[in-house]
Amino acid sequence: MDKLSEKVKCQMPLLSNLTILELYSLPKLESVWKLEPSHHATASLARLKVLKIGDCDKLKTIFSPCLALSMLHLEELDVTWCHGLEQVIGFVQEEEII
Repeated sequence: MDKLSEKVKCQMPLLSNLTILELYSLPKLESVWKLEPSHHATASLARLKVLKIGDCDKLKTIFSPCLALSMLHLEELDVTWCHGLEQVIGFVQEEEII
């Protein structure tokens, strides 16, 4: 991703015009979108309106908190047969201090 970000610094963010994303039968998928903070400027799903995900049993989270806040146009989120899903927005859970 670092090499890619160097090449597109002066261009529009990757995937910035994507409005529909459908992901099906991806048994190893654990997160739909998880980026390091340094890569947020090179990729964006800000115009995404529809996200459909199905049959992804290892999927644990869908979005990072930062990305979720930027997705102002999301109208439809359809998740089916993703039995491992723990969080739509992947907040880091702090361990309890005893």
